[in-house]
Amino acid sequence: METDFPAPWTEGCDAPVFEEARRAYGSPGRHYHTWEHVLDCAAKLRDFPCGNPRAVFLALLFHDAFYVAGDTQNERHSADLARKVLGAHSRVPAEEVAEIERFILATCTHVVPADERSTDLRAVIDIDMSILGAEEERYRRYAARVRSEWCPSVVDGEGFRKGRAAFLRGVLASPRIYSTQEGGRRWEAAARANITRELSELG
Repeated sequence: METDFPAPWTEGCDAPVFEEARRAYGSPGRHYHTWEHVLDCAAKLRDFPCGNPRAVFLALLFHDAFYVAGDTQNERHSADLARKVLGAHSRVPAEEVAEIERFILATCTHVVPADERSTDLRAVIDIDMSILGAEEERYRRYAARVRSEWCPSVVDGEGFRKGRAAFLRGVLASPRIYSTQEGGRRWEAAARANITRELSELG
């Protein structure tokens, strides 16, 4: 499985790293946060500028490994799994594993601290959020799949509508949705158009 990814991304990682990650994404209740999402992120990383592609890739590989709609500890559990699996099945240095954990935890809020110096953390967040800037039909599929993860298992339709609208308004209020120059160039305009349209449809 690891041969599907560029060798520099997987250097020092044994096969169980990818097997454990793939297995995690097979948990029930997922519609959008699936292995397909990981592959999409990896495809975008191939030509996305960053300092340490391996750390960015491994963070994206595990960032939604644990996912239960409504659970505020998803990212913490995902980061813990990454640390455990990389510790047991890789030769990735401890300081790099710590950065990977930090990148995963940052996907909880998708907010980059004002004093953040790591372009790699910014790359992880922008790539994770890139679906917001997808072409309209793909964006609609994404929104529908997210709804399926939340309804009816966590909230009813009205509860989801309110929560989704609040999330989208928060994203739209940001001066910049994407914190890297590359992310902004690729996705900013389309993301704002998609979000504005969805908000209008949500009422």
